[in-house]
Amino acid sequence: MFRYYLVAALCIAFGVSYSHQWNMYIPCKKGDKECVMQSAKLAYSKLMPGIPALGVESSDPLYQPEISGGVSVFNYEFKDTIITGFANCDILEVNVNTDEPCFHIELMCTNMTLKGQYSIKGELLNANLHEAGTYDILCHKYKLGLRTKIVDVENDGKTYLQLNELKPYGNIEGKVIYKLTTLAGKMSTLQPIMNLNWKLVTNYLQDSVIGANMKLLAGHANKFLKSISVQELFLQQNPSRNNCDAF
Repeated sequence: MFRYYLVAALCIAFGVSYSHQWNMYIPCKKGDKECVMQSAKLAYSKLMPGIPALGVESSDPLYQPEISGGVSVFNYEFKDTIITGFANCDILEVNVNTDEPCFHIELMCTNMTLKGQYSIKGELLNANLHEAGTYDILCHKYKLGLRTKIVDVENDGKTYLQLNELKPYGNIEGKVIYKLTTLAGKMSTLQPIMNLNWKLVTNYLQDSVIGANMKLLAGHANKFLKSISVQELFLQQNPSRNNCDAF
């Protein structure tokens, strides 16, 4: 049953380079955690620059046109954000439940940056703010994760896999540094407030940012999965091959 090889499909979806023959894959046996981890790390690295021929955009750098969020007392908006550093992430864990089926990946990321334009309005740490300008955020260390369901999509008599019902999450593991300017190019009054209370501020901001970024990464994976059916993916499977050689 092809679900036993679902891990291989997901690893490929998260970044494998392609060939015109679509014969690049890593078959991992069910329960072979070492193979799954090796496959995922290799595949993840291949996703980062994107796969232009399939319409899969770059994941590092990653472009976010707009991110908006906030809490009860203030709202913020980030525009034209460029995120770099996903290529610096190490995969800590990859799990697939072939019975559900569900997929879970957890990353430890270092030296990630976000640069773009911001606007914020409301009260933050007893300061009334109404500011806009450019921002530059450096995240020294961050744990990111994604839990998702996997659904079968039937099209033209073939089966395709898609990631669905995304549940992203993140935890701060190292200091976050904020650099902000106003529209006039002056240092924002918001900057010292945010850097003095960086962990609290990051907790306020992170859910919307992490959610938007992980949604884009999953979208890149789904674009790949739409391009090749499960039947095509495993037609050339070699039952005797049970290691994780490069594609």
